[in-house]
Amino acid sequence: MSSLDVSSVLGEYMLKGWVLTDRTCPSAGCSVPLMRSPSARSPVVFFCASCDGPPEGSSSSSSKTARPQPEPSSASSSSHLSRSSTPPTEVSEASEFVLPPESEQSRRRREQSDLASSAIGERLLKGWAMLAEECPSPTCFGVPLVRPPKAGGDKDHRKECVVCRTVYITEVDSVGRDILVPERPAPASIVEPPPAIASVLVQPPTVPSTPAYPLLTATSSASKPQSLKTALEQSAVALEDSLRVLNSRLMTSTTDSLSIGNTADAISKVAHALAEVKKLQGTM
Repeated sequence: MSSLDVSSVLGEYMLKGWVLTDRTCPSAGCSVPLMRSPSARSPVVFFCASCDGPPEGSSSSSSKTARPQPEPSSASSSSHLSRSSTPPTEVSEASEFVLPPESEQSRRRREQSDLASSAIGERLLKGWAMLAEECPSPTCFGVPLVRPPKAGGDKDHRKECVVCRTVYITEVDSVGRDILVPERPAPASIVEPPPAIASVLVQPPTVPSTPAYPLLTATSSASKPQSLKTALEQSAVALEDSLRVLNSRLMTSTTDSLSIGNTADAISKVAHALAEVKKLQGTM
């Protein structure tokens, strides 16, 4: 049976409540995880989606996985041929299989299998494919990897574990074997700001505030009208120069959004101060 058919059968029975366990098929050359019957069903049944038929339609498969098989009587037949005086040993019918007490490790494995079964079922409904490869992490007990869908029908090279959420890719080692390695995230590029932008961040331009309040008093306006006019003109020129410098820095700030925001904020403050100075000049 192909891997696509196996994935289809596993997905079908997981939707019916069957649990994907961490036990692999004991058949030689088959590494497909066994499916366990729902907890409400008795007796407990295991079956392989690749080697066995559907559990509802094959009683032999159910009996094979639900309880141990009696040993064949070939040994007793050969013993009967070699020793005619020894009667064949009667094989009693096997009693109902009783599961051993559940340990802490087996409980963790069962809970992890239930979680993986539910998560894989959700991804299968979204178009993901379940692979025959298992997660190599020591904390994951036989969890099959899944592959995300890709547009155009191509196969995605990434393989994800639904339990530890690690994304793997296949690489070739020194002896030519395919191995699973975690996908390396792309290094984030760090862009250093230009010196002009750094100077804006360290020391934003200050708005001259010397003539703001003392020049508004009636005494100063009456005593020194000429000096007030000169101070306003000098302040306007200084603010216009600062505005030109900030505009040139803003033209070069094309990569760092933080420096662009700081420069724009400084331009807004300088423009507001220049407008106030122009307003005072209009009242002279």
